[in-house]
Amino acid sequence: MRRLNSAEMKAENRSRVLSCVRAEPLSRADLARRTGLTRAAITGIVDGLIADGLIVEGARAEAPVGRSPILLEVRPQARFAAGLNISREGYVLGLVDLCGDVTVAQTYAADEFASPDEALDFLCEELKRLTAAHRGDRFLGVGITAPGPLDAAAGRILHPPNLAFWEDFPVADALADRWGCPVRLENNAKALALAEKDYGAGRALGSFLELVVDTGIGAGIVLDGTLFRGTSGFGSELGHCSVDLHGPLCSCGNRGCVELYAAIPNILRYAQTQGMCFSSWEALVDAAEGGDASARGVVEQEAAYLACAATNAVNLFDLAGVVLAGTVTYRHALLAELLEQRMGGIMRHVRPIQVCASALTGDAAVLSSANLVLADFFGNKR
Repeated sequence: MRRLNSAEMKAENRSRVLSCVRAEPLSRADLARRTGLTRAAITGIVDGLIADGLIVEGARAEAPVGRSPILLEVRPQARFAAGLNISREGYVLGLVDLCGDVTVAQTYAADEFASPDEALDFLCEELKRLTAAHRGDRFLGVGITAPGPLDAAAGRILHPPNLAFWEDFPVADALADRWGCPVRLENNAKALALAEKDYGAGRALGSFLELVVDTGIGAGIVLDGTLFRGTSGFGSELGHCSVDLHGPLCSCGNRGCVELYAAIPNILRYAQTQGMCFSSWEALVDAAEGGDASARGVVEQEAAYLACAATNAVNLFDLAGVVLAGTVTYRHALLAELLEQRMGGIMRHVRPIQVCASALTGDAAVLSSANLVLADFFGNKR
């Protein structure tokens, strides 16, 4: 491992302190204990961060005896990043401050543009409008999320199903050329897992599976606070793990992928084969919660498929929990309970596997996109 020079070490220590304060308000003494740095070193770093306007002194902490220490907090308005989510339905563009608060978000229809270049030209004009009130040196860059598969390192969307408009398009470079700023691209489910780790339910888990169930099934895995990406950036494609080796052929080339059974349109089609017709997952869950035994049976089937795939992930990575995201967060208690009951594996004899709903709601798409840039700024492990 290459040793850091003094300038690199100084920058590393500054990032560590800033990341700690980002997670929660801390006193100088707290920072010294968390980082292992001396009080003198902490004082120098904190003074520099305050001078740069990145952190401020906030309230005093409660202390059983003696003078209460002053807590340090990130100054939200010090910097901001933009987030752009590309989906089959359209685009969401917004701004996020240093504390992860979405200050503005706008939605645009997908069918307004004739080409990706035309879409980016329009979105850049919108970004210029949204950032007009902010000084240029406060702008950190743009994070982009999109359905996979994509090449995050190259900033290129590859060939996501039902999104031919963006197929094989170098969206990160194209936007960076237009806007002249750092641009990050990531799979939407992986980016959501990273944001969950920084702002949501993942903060208490450390290592977890973010399971996104919508029209497809996406996933992101965080291991000890680091987003797992794999050798080529395609790690955690849980939707294309097989739950039936004799099952139908998937577009990915595998057979019996869990997405073929448990994606929302597919579980609703299964309900039709059982003589039920539900227009949405929400309608199905409402019926199950209302005492409809047949509807509950369909939800149980969904839980069985998801539990099969999630158990594999838990066994492989020794995860602490599963965070549900997407459509299945609607009245999620029943599905979460069924998943906890059905998730097997060696770990269930040691500790229970926690299943909960994502704590990221509302503008989660903008937050998870912009957070790709914020994570770089704070020096967080990605």
